[in-house]
Amino acid sequence: MNPLSNDQLLRRALFGNAVSSSLSGLVMLLFSQTLGSLIGIETSWFLPWIGGALLLFAVDLVHQATRPNLNRVRALGSSIGDFFWVLASIVLLLCCGSFFTPAGVWIISLIAIMVLVFGILQIIGVQRLAVL
Repeated sequence: MNPLSNDQLLRRALFGNAVSSSLSGLVMLLFSQTLGSLIGIETSWFLPWIGGALLLFAVDLVHQATRPNLNRVRALGSSIGDFFWVLASIVLLLCCGSFFTPAGVWIISLIAIMVLVFGILQIIGVQRLAVL
């Protein structure tokens, strides 16, 4: 089995993050009321805004991943954004976890874990680029 080349890990992590962000963004944008009810948010007016921001983030991730030469600074910036998402999820659950349904706590937690994994993979990918 061949290991991934130095830039393949970062490209795949960026694409994976883009797919995940796109799907999450579309759900928040198109099904905000249903999602709000599922996770326990009565007022879900802000979910479409978050969804739209995630779609823009996904476009940037795809743009990064498709460049001939990957930009380590932009990839690090994306990872920092991922880590802020994880931190915000933790703070939200610690401060307001009782307001969410059990399904909402699970959804928020699982998404945060997935975002953390993408952020870590991107950091590893950036480190591999540094040895080129």
